[in-house]
Amino acid sequence: MNTEEAEAERPRDPSGKRGPSLSTQVLIGLLLGIATGLFFGERATAVDIVGQAFVRLLQMSVIPYVVVSLIAGIGQLDARTARDLALRGGGAVVLLWVIAWAGVSLFPVAFPEYETASFFSTTLVTTPPPVDMLALYIPANPFDALVNGIMPAIVLFSISLGIALMAVPNREGLVGQLTVLSDSLMKLNTFVVGLAPIGVFALMASAAGTITLEELARLQVFIVTFAAMALLLALWVLPGFVAAVTPLRYRDVVGTSRDALITAFATGSLLIVLPILAAQARRLSMRDPGADRDDVSPAEVMVSVAFNFPSAGKLLGLSFILFAGWFSGSDLSLTDLPTLLSVGTFTFFGPNAMAMPFMLDFFKLPSDLFQIFLAVDVVTGRFTTLLAAMHVLCVALFTGVAMEKRLQVGLIPLLRWGLLSVALSVLVLVGARLYFAETLDTESKTYQMFINMELSGEPVRVLSEAPKPTSGSRGNTLTDIRSSGVLQACYAADALPFAFVNGNSRLVGYDIDVMHSLAREMGVDLYFRRIERADFGNELHADCHILIGGIAMTPRRVEQMRFTHPYLDNTLSFIVRDHDRHAFSTWDEIRARERLRIAIPNVPHYVTLMKQKLPNAEFVEIHSVRDFFREQIDGADAMVFGAESAGAWTLVYPSFSVVVPKPRPIGIPIAYGIRRDAAEWGEYLNVWVDLKTRDGTLDEYFEHWILGRAADRKAPRWSVIRDVLGWVD
Repeated sequence: MNTEEAEAERPRDPSGKRGPSLSTQVLIGLLLGIATGLFFGERATAVDIVGQAFVRLLQMSVIPYVVVSLIAGIGQLDARTARDLALRGGGAVVLLWVIAWAGVSLFPVAFPEYETASFFSTTLVTTPPPVDMLALYIPANPFDALVNGIMPAIVLFSISLGIALMAVPNREGLVGQLTVLSDSLMKLNTFVVGLAPIGVFALMASAAGTITLEELARLQVFIVTFAAMALLLALWVLPGFVAAVTPLRYRDVVGTSRDALITAFATGSLLIVLPILAAQARRLSMRDPGADRDDVSPAEVMVSVAFNFPSAGKLLGLSFILFAGWFSGSDLSLTDLPTLLSVGTFTFFGPNAMAMPFMLDFFKLPSDLFQIFLAVDVVTGRFTTLLAAMHVLCVALFTGVAMEKRLQVGLIPLLRWGLLSVALSVLVLVGARLYFAETLDTESKTYQMFINMELSGEPVRVLSEAPKPTSGSRGNTLTDIRSSGVLQACYAADALPFAFVNGNSRLVGYDIDVMHSLAREMGVDLYFRRIERADFGNELHADCHILIGGIAMTPRRVEQMRFTHPYLDNTLSFIVRDHDRHAFSTWDEIRARERLRIAIPNVPHYVTLMKQKLPNAEFVEIHSVRDFFREQIDGADAMVFGAESAGAWTLVYPSFSVVVPKPRPIGIPIAYGIRRDAAEWGEYLNVWVDLKTRDGTLDEYFEHWILGRAADRKAPRWSVIRDVLGWVD
């Protein structure tokens, strides 16, 4: 946020004194928001619309300001100055960017191991459209980029137009008008920033009213690590680098910038300390500090230029994307880092309020994490500004010394700086990791939520004993079921989440819910019997009216039984250990692995299919999926399983993950089994399944049991209004 002009225009009291500073007002809004959330609990979300309106107002002027300020700032330069600044100043900016990129890349070292078990997600089986990196950076239609907020393309277009404007004669008038427009947009932004106390209050009230204590504890991982890394970069790494390649000493850089750094940290404003930084940069970088003040120092010019480019402080904010992946259980891989750093750098030409939502969407992370970012940014933003001030000063000093040809690049000073920087980084990050491992509860709570799930529909009566067969009954016709008044359903063993016994010793699951719905409409009772998968064919010839439990349709099983119309597609996936999930993301990566040993259920269709896909792999047929999880299959790297079912198993065994290889996920239909000679009963079930598919009943059960929407519904958050005063239930 830009607070400097809002600070200058804050109200005075009648005695002529200024009112509380904007930063103080924001802090008050933050504390009041937290207090409101704790008092009202989830009811505090009523003010969330105010917070969202504030965010949209912040974003409203962002893109126009970035475009106008870049074009005007670059367009007013002459060719020679621009060339020299581009070569030396641009080189300095890129060097410090590289240092910041290294800090971002190392950030996950501080994240402790955390069990992140989650239900099946449809993102596993959907192939996102490929990212067109060329269109991301080079806009064939700049207006399309502007409309869709594609910041890398917008920034490149603006820089290119600014460079072109430099060569246009009589450009002063246009540059002046663009400058006026830029100032107007800044005024608009300043007005919106003045609303920050209200916006922060609303956002924090909503967040504090809904966030769990577990999530709140995990936020300290980002806040503490970010503060430590920002201080390390600001107080040693950046000034140490300048001292290693210039005649300046470390204490010259840090000592003279102390007041500016403290002021930047206290106010949260970089612009307010730019004059101080410019004066220090001029004095330290010039060969003759007493030169005529009318002579513009390259270091002074670079202070103004560097201010418009992403600083190391802003780039360190990319670490929030890595944190968001860890926080949500969707860790970014090493292969994602180049994209994160390149796209993020261009995106951060704009304010965080615009950049962060774009980056969260780009990496398919939950968009509501942006509210968490805004909440923690009240604290981390101070460290961002501190690091940004040191970044601007170091860029200006490097450029000024380079313009005077006074660089002193020595191997020994650089090596000493590099080794000490690495040692301190390891100390900070590993120390943070050990601290978090000791203080945080790293066990997943999702399993407890899953095992306590109950039926979503109204249950019918369930018999504890099998009914006696009626005389003359053929056992498996629609008439016989109605006359006996009991629907007998056999469910397969190891059938999570279709049929299982919950923590309250009740039989629940997707198919159990469906059977209750079917029996309710038929007006009959239910009897459930658990059977082994090897007995499918035999049991259907006894008193099993219907076979349930996520039964995949295969050619071999079609010989044993009649199937209803499919009610679900199970997507072929691999269950792997968490640290191996990225190695199984594509079929090509899997085929490239040597000595691959895969456990696979004893289903001939699965075995044949996988041997065609992975001819060089060794397959071990298993009868119980628990054998794989309990590591009773020697050397097994993965297990083949349906993704929709596998998600539930990883809740029980959270150290495993589900991976659906790309491209072209393989779907296998799931249906209910009945006896082959029960044509009338089969026709009835087909019509019923079709009706329940079309009226949304099966979708509701899918969301409840497969996607875990019921488990995601958090219990009412502790609040004063409920748990202390007892005013509400």
